[in-house]
Amino acid sequence: LGLSEQDIIDIPAYFVSMVELPKIYNIIPEEDFVSLPSEVRDIILDVQFNVHGPDTLAAIGEAIKSGDKASWMGIADRYYNPETEATYFGSKAKTEEKLKEGRIGRGNINRVKKARKNLLAWIEKTYG
Repeated sequence: LGLSEQDIIDIPAYFVSMVELPKIYNIIPEEDFVSLPSEVRDIILDVQFNVHGPDTLAAIGEAIKSGDKASWMGIADRYYNPETEATYFGSKAKTEEKLKEGRIGRGNINRVKKARKNLLAWIEKTYG
C-alpha cells in the first residue's frame, strides 16, 4: 500500500478523529466531551474505539451534566461491576456467551476492567 511506518502509527489517531469522535459527538456534545480531563477522555476512547456500547455514552453525558461522584461511579460499574461480574458487554452470562461465540475477546474484558480501575482512580482524585 506504500504506507510508511509513521503512516501505520498514525492510522488509529486518524480513525478516532474522523470516525469515533463524530459518533461520540452525536451523543455527547463536543463541548461537554472536551471539557473532560484528557485521562477520562482517553478511558472512554480506549473502550469505544474497540467496541461500541449500547448506552454507555448517553450515561457518560448524564454524568458530565450532573457532575456528581455517584454518576461517575455508575459509569465505572458499566465498564465492569465486580459484585455482579457484569461488563460493558452485558450481564456475566451475556459476556460469557459473547466470549464463547467470538463476538468479543478476552482482551476486551481486560480493557473494560482497566477502564474501571482508571476511572475509579480519577474519581478518587477528583471527588475524594
